[in-house]
Amino acid sequence: MSSDESDRDSGSIQQQLVLRSLPIKSLSCKIVVKRPALSLEGFLHEYFLSGSPVIISDCMAHWPARTKWNDLDYLKRVAGDRTVPVEVGKNYLCSQWKQELITFSQFLARIEANNCSDNPTYLAQHPLFDQISELRKDICVPDYCFAGGGELRPLDAWFGPAGTVTPLHHDPHHNILAQINLRVPYHELFGAVKCNLEEVVQLTGLVWEGCAHCGLDDAKNTARLLANLIHRGLRFAITDSLMW
Repeated sequence: MSSDESDRDSGSIQQQLVLRSLPIKSLSCKIVVKRPALSLEGFLHEYFLSGSPVIISDCMAHWPARTKWNDLDYLKRVAGDRTVPVEVGKNYLCSQWKQELITFSQFLARIEANNCSDNPTYLAQHPLFDQISELRKDICVPDYCFAGGGELRPLDAWFGPAGTVTPLHHDPHHNILAQINLRVPYHELFGAVKCNLEEVVQLTGLVWEGCAHCGLDDAKNTARLLANLIHRGLRFAITDSLMW
């Protein structure tokens, strides 16, 4: 057997192992449904056991973080002097990517100054809530995390500016993603103008970059739009949606 054939066989085996480790319907589910206030029993039987993705809304409204974390002075007051590890660069696959230790105040200052920089600063997969107990009090662990039994995985934080990208990957455990909604502040600024993403970007004075309806280019332009709206003084808050 040639070395090329051996490499192909090895790659095929690795691919099969990855596919076996993925949830049953993670690759076949083309539409991710949104369920408001989904019961724990419904989540367990309809999604968790089958490995199907779902967006759960109306379940984070009671989080103090939704209001407190909009105030950077609050974050600086409770965590500003603490040292945290951050990643600098578009993502860990870039040649200029590096890691640094800075204070949380310095990290927040970089986020405020960030304008979709080529080298954004990102706090990723860090046990921030173990380090800073005051921030832990601002969030609640959803009951869905206990649906499968067993122990809860480490409670880590991902905290970054617009333009932050994580390369495609598969985690061995489940995560919950909290998202922000661009529509509300956009309508506050431009009114009820119906248009697509490319037209929205152009209305803000930006020039569209890349190809429309291309996932990565859409994500990059959305991040540029977010940075532009923040620069105009609009404030954003975490929505009450969780993604499984």
